[in-house]
Amino acid sequence: MYADPATGLVTRQTYVAGGMGQPLIEERFSDYRLVDGVQINFAANVRIGGNPALERTVRDIRLGGPLDPALFKRPGS
Repeated sequence: MYADPATGLVTRQTYVAGGMGQPLIEERFSDYRLVDGVQINFAANVRIGGNPALERTVRDIRLGGPLDPALFKRPGS
């Protein structure tokens, strides 16, 4: 993990998924916004082996809100 020394926010992380010999995955985080007192990144770019793989954008996020009980049901039950 890499943090910006001025803000303490995580700017990127790198890891290898799937074990040795697999390509390096790098995620770069940006567009941090304050949500209920917590800084959350709303945008991320992912590169696999140095090649662009995907971009993520969060449109809305809530912390500490109610959860739908259906989220905790096993599929097919």
